[in-house]
Amino acid sequence: MNERAMRKAGRRSPSREELQASYRYLASILKSMLDVVIVTNPDGTIRTVNRAALELLGYSEKELVGQPVGTIFEEEEEEEEEEEAFFRGTGLAKLVREGAVRNVELTLLTKSGERIPVVFNGSVIREEDGRLAAVVGVARDIRERKRAEEALRESEARFRMATEEALAGVYIIQDGKFQYVNPALARIFGYTPQELMGKLGPLDLTHPQDRPLVEKNIRKRLKGEVRAVHYTFRGLCKDGKVIHCEVLGRHIEYQGRPAIMGNLLDITERVQAEEALRESEARYRTLVENANEGIVVVQDGLIKFTNPKFRELSGCTESDLACKHFTEFLHPEERAAALERYQKRMKGETVPSVYSFRAIDKQGKVRWVESKAVLITWEGKPAVLNFLSDITDRVQAQEERRRNFERLRKLLEETVATLAATVELKDPYTAGHQRRVSQLACAIAKELGLPEERIEGLRLAAVVHDIGKMAVPTEILSKPGHLNKLEFDMVKNHPTAGYELLKHIEFPWPVAKIVLQHHERLDGSGYPQGLKGEEILLEARILAVADVVEAMSSHRPYRAALGLEKALEEIERGKGTHYDPQVVDACVRLFKEKGFTFVAR
Repeated sequence: MNERAMRKAGRRSPSREELQASYRYLASILKSMLDVVIVTNPDGTIRTVNRAALELLGYSEKELVGQPVGTIFEEEEEEEEEEEAFFRGTGLAKLVREGAVRNVELTLLTKSGERIPVVFNGSVIREEDGRLAAVVGVARDIRERKRAEEALRESEARFRMATEEALAGVYIIQDGKFQYVNPALARIFGYTPQELMGKLGPLDLTHPQDRPLVEKNIRKRLKGEVRAVHYTFRGLCKDGKVIHCEVLGRHIEYQGRPAIMGNLLDITERVQAEEALRESEARYRTLVENANEGIVVVQDGLIKFTNPKFRELSGCTESDLACKHFTEFLHPEERAAALERYQKRMKGETVPSVYSFRAIDKQGKVRWVESKAVLITWEGKPAVLNFLSDITDRVQAQEERRRNFERLRKLLEETVATLAATVELKDPYTAGHQRRVSQLACAIAKELGLPEERIEGLRLAAVVHDIGKMAVPTEILSKPGHLNKLEFDMVKNHPTAGYELLKHIEFPWPVAKIVLQHHERLDGSGYPQGLKGEEILLEARILAVADVVEAMSSHRPYRAALGLEKALEEIERGKGTHYDPQVVDACVRLFKEKGFTFVAR
């Protein structure tokens, strides 16, 4: 929302301190996230990255910020020409076109040239007019998963090859000895077929701890209790190496007597890959269970998963939360908006990924919560993953800062009003001059489209712009005739005197400088510093025009009022030399087209 829209909506602009506090908080969230976070500008350059991104990619923040996003994304072919040319070839063009992508596999490039596969989730942020404002993405390193998947694929490929090309171990057991083994089985255990047949039996190739299992299955098949069995065990190679074996065996008749024929596969790599996956999942669960953010998965409107931090925030047990509708834990005034956001996100519509709301814990206590939400697949169905942070203390602190700011603003206004009244007491002929100048200056500023915050600073400066006249003798201020050079020089010193009085007051605006410069002129002919053009603050240029118009329109001890027409002629005559052209045009419009008049108070 721009400044003018905020004024119409009755909202003030956030103070610098508030913006800085919000920035620091958001920056701390980014830095603490374990996943890579990347934010780009509309032109495809990197705006910011978090600490995890820097650590993964091997860059410093200074090296990345401002660089094309293609610096860290491996180039990908686009199927069609994209509107956002800056993102072509990075895999992000679809994101820019569609507004969001979920769980897309891309490749990041480190500073050293290493290719890192990631799962990428991203959203586009657009201005109110639809222009691209930023692209925000979160990427998770999936190298470990890829290695595990590759290991599984390779193991399965070997299994298929063994089956199709008879590379699996084949054996016949009778009287506890191998009567036949094929080269593949001998090779698996590091023997030759001759070393096994008639000399060694299956228990000789079995890990001691698994021998009871193997013996039991052999006995069942020889007795005909089962036709076939399928099991795994740990094998023992000739060199003492332990491997994992998968066996499919069945009862047969061999040379007229009961025997067992079976196929054996070495599944060591597959078992190791599965173990690696289990360890990876265990590490991931550890992260989730110990996260400082509440994590909750919502599917079909119902709570499907929560971590301990979420249960702590809600004050509920896992059974309290299971399959409850998520809106039950929200403040009644928040439920409709939250449900609407959820439904839109489930439909794939663009909704804010980060927002704040009020929640109610089991004891009825209201908490402010900040949520970061993303659409995921949970057990084969769409769901929303939420990361929740308790920001109650932050919201309360912001409210306290707002109240303190309002108290400070009121105190400043009262101080300025007292100073203005002091000037008017000393110079009764100009009583109300500062107030009327303030009215006109603020009206000109609004006409020029200045933000409300700058107009407030201009208003206060205008109310005390002649405060320096307190240093001028009263007899000179009220002298009915023309002033001599010495007297005029004393009057011309009032901007400097006013600056000296005001510079020690810590206004949020450059009030003292505006007062110092309000008699400067564009061509350098003003005083006290002889500033030119853009060297003069815009507020001072506005105040200069308003001061001249009001002064010429009003009565003075040394002359009668010259009237508004003469005043407007004066500023138009000095337009571009003495006075800012845009300010003059705005002032003339106010009087001639918009019926501006000074309001008596």
